[in-house]
Amino acid sequence: MISFMVSKAQLVRVAIKNYLCELKEDREDAEIALARKNNNSDKLLTSEEAAAFLKKKKGL
Repeated sequence: MISFMVSKAQLVRVAIKNYLCELKEDREDAEIALARKNNNSDKLLTSEEAAAFLKKKKGL
């Protein structure tokens, strides 16, 4: 019975870790999209350019 609970705890831990990784990626994507939206130039930015813009503008 104890080994089942340990396995369940490990499964929950992995699920939470995966969820947090996905949440972090979603936040990064949202920040890039916001940087693209707030950029007044007509040029579309690459992901690298958007990340650099965020670092410069927001200190991220």
